[in-house]
Amino acid sequence: MGPVYWTTCTVLVADPEREFAFAVNGPGGTTVNTWRYRLVQGPDGTDVTESFQLPRTPPNVLYWLLAGPFRLRTNLNGMRVTLERIKALAEERPS
Repeated sequence: MGPVYWTTCTVLVADPEREFAFAVNGPGGTTVNTWRYRLVQGPDGTDVTESFQLPRTPPNVLYWLLAGPFRLRTNLNGMRVTLERIKALAEERPS
């Protein structure tokens, strides 16, 4: 839903079996958003937590005041789909 666009990203953390994080680059090399996946080993497998963080810049604050509830819903739905896909792939592969 909404426009499709492409961005350049910068990998911030690539620590296998622990964490993967990347920054979404904006104009002038600014960070628009940071996405993070944290992996924690548990007794029944690996728990994966996906999160995002936006810098508190004036444009972001204004954007979230105007479109925040809709964008948050979109992000949370997308995160749910991503985590379900990761789970399905992990469970179909032999350990």
